[in-house]
Amino acid sequence: MSVVVNSASLDKLLDQIYGAAVEFGQWPHILEYLTRELKASFCEIRVQSPETGAIDFWCCPGSPPNYQQAYREEFAGIDPILSYLATSPAGTLLNTESDSPRDRFERSEFFRQFLAPQAIAVSICGLLCKFDDRVVLFEIHFPDSPAKSETRLVRMLMPHLQRSIRINRQILQLRNRIDAANEALNRLPIGVIFLDSAGKPVLINREAEKLVLEDNGLMIGDNRFSLADRQEAGMLNQLIAEAEQSPVRKGGSLITSHSDPASSLNILVVPVNVSSDLNLGVDEGSAAIALFISRTDQQFVLPVDILKRLFGLTNAEAMVAAELANGNSTGEIARLMSLSKNTIRNHLKSCFVKTGVSRQAELVKLILSGVPALAGDETDYSF
Repeated sequence: MSVVVNSASLDKLLDQIYGAAVEFGQWPHILEYLTRELKASFCEIRVQSPETGAIDFWCCPGSPPNYQQAYREEFAGIDPILSYLATSPAGTLLNTESDSPRDRFERSEFFRQFLAPQAIAVSICGLLCKFDDRVVLFEIHFPDSPAKSETRLVRMLMPHLQRSIRINRQILQLRNRIDAANEALNRLPIGVIFLDSAGKPVLINREAEKLVLEDNGLMIGDNRFSLADRQEAGMLNQLIAEAEQSPVRKGGSLITSHSDPASSLNILVVPVNVSSDLNLGVDEGSAAIALFISRTDQQFVLPVDILKRLFGLTNAEAMVAAELANGNSTGEIARLMSLSKNTIRNHLKSCFVKTGVSRQAELVKLILSGVPALAGDETDYSF
């Protein structure tokens, strides 16, 4: 019986296919829909290594019990369909009944011991994409010979399925890069806030969140970022306007005042996304301004374990180096650690030898300009 998919059903199907590019979880619904429309046994899509047979992603709703397990454990290594498609160009479509010697295929161990017991007589298989050492396969299995209209429908859908997979891969790569960038921002020992062109915060790193919670004049409310002091808020708005709207887009900096000088802040305003190859005028949520914020008495969380592993310091030497980097004198460090000044000086001399520096200022610079300043005290640094 021929398959006829009307225009409305086809539009719905294509909408689902491209929707799966954004949300990969929609694939089961697409495959179930195709199974019904094509009168098939079931459909599947999988990402697989032709070399090892290993499968990274596999969706085959409605497949027989133990189908996936049997394929993984016994038949992936002798799958002639995988071998053929893996050496074919992307977009290749294979009908196991008409595009290959049927008698040879039906005599294969793969067909006799795997497909036939699953009541699969014919399969229409497509190679959607090749990525590095993986292939993306799309297969539709039938209990009997499919009609020509069914093959035509699958052939018509192939380029849309390919685009959906490629778009999804690009989206996942972007998401991975965004996650990596966010993690890097959260490692910074200063606050970072990105604002869009309307002045709304679109990203706030961990240190900035801490600063907002403190009583230092930072305010985020009604999707706006500002300062509690009206005059300073006006100065900040002027800097933001210069960074966003002026032809030069230069931004600037300011230091906030506070009754407690230790709670004053340094704020640097700089433009981001200065140029774009494509601007549709609808990207209002994109970052346009970056604010870098730090306390005037900035204290760094320097994990002792990292200092020990990087420079071969003892626990006491690492603690002395960390306190020195945070601006404490040898006398203050001696009092904090309940040690004599001579002991602290001896620890410092040992730190100089192990790190290859000769002065306290050089040791501080080495620590604050390196990875220890980016580490957080909540991270497990065990190896």
